[in-house]
Amino acid sequence: MEGGLIAERGGWAKIATLVGAEREAGPDRTLAVDAGDFSMGTLFQGLFVREAAELKLMGGMGFDVSTLGNHEFDFHLAGLASALGVARSGGGALPALVASNIVLGKGVEAGDARAFRRLSGAGLPVLERGGLRVGLFGLMGLGAADDSPFMAPAVVADPIVQARRVVEVLRNREHVDVVIALSHSGTAAEPSASEDIRLADAVPGIDVIVSGHSHTVLVRPIARGGAIIVSAGAQGEYLGRLEVAWSKSGGLRLVSYALRPVTRRSPTIRKFWRRSPNINRPSTAIISGPSDFPSTRCWPRITGPCPRRRKWKAGMRRPGWAT
Repeated sequence: MEGGLIAERGGWAKIATLVGAEREAGPDRTLAVDAGDFSMGTLFQGLFVREAAELKLMGGMGFDVSTLGNHEFDFHLAGLASALGVARSGGGALPALVASNIVLGKGVEAGDARAFRRLSGAGLPVLERGGLRVGLFGLMGLGAADDSPFMAPAVVADPIVQARRVVEVLRNREHVDVVIALSHSGTAAEPSASEDIRLADAVPGIDVIVSGHSHTVLVRPIARGGAIIVSAGAQGEYLGRLEVAWSKSGGLRLVSYALRPVTRRSPTIRKFWRRSPNINRPSTAIISGPSDFPSTRCWPRITGPCPRRRKWKAGMRRPGWAT
């Protein structure tokens, strides 16, 4: 609430605009990443299994890499596998998915296993940015795994053990200059309860940890164990911007860090929906609601005419549709 009115936060098109502006300013130096839970919280989730709407939109927004959060398993492993297969077959731009400690257990259907491994388990992406080799990997924390009752027969392996293995591969086989972990684990006020702080302390060789799951808004990054830990909250309310510099003698160092609020005043690409991948549009208005990825408003081009806008004051009952 702001001034007694419901405030607008987040939005796919607004974040796409902000990401695009960063790319224009430094096209060969910019990485756009996400730390998981991109698939739930709006009516887009109804399209996840058969359309992979969120993945297609993230590709259109310019995201390079994401990891899987616990909510990506809300439609069970079979639903996730279906979405991954649909996304790959669509032919449009997609973010690479990294899931370094998710293991497929016994009883997985062969088709589901193929779809999962094809898109989310096909090696570790190494991207060239600013003349540097940047290696990325993804983790799901043990707390997030506890919040994923539909994940079986997939299981979560020890994130620290798997991180040590992956960092060794990236550093000694791929010879990367920078290692980034997309960790759907989180931070807490007490460092001993923060899985991502424990990860930084226990695994040398990680330069940046992009932290998710706990919805923590880190106004300042956490420097721990040689790593920089950042977190931009949830619901698309902020776009985190981290600028770093690298030297052969000193490695990675922090230059600047900021959380850019995504509000009604944020610029919007008006033609974003027109140029985004072909998705079968939902027939009802999109509901703004809690999610780890952007909440969104009613979009006439997608949903048809929007409900009439009203100003809602404190104490009034808010309708079920976004205004």
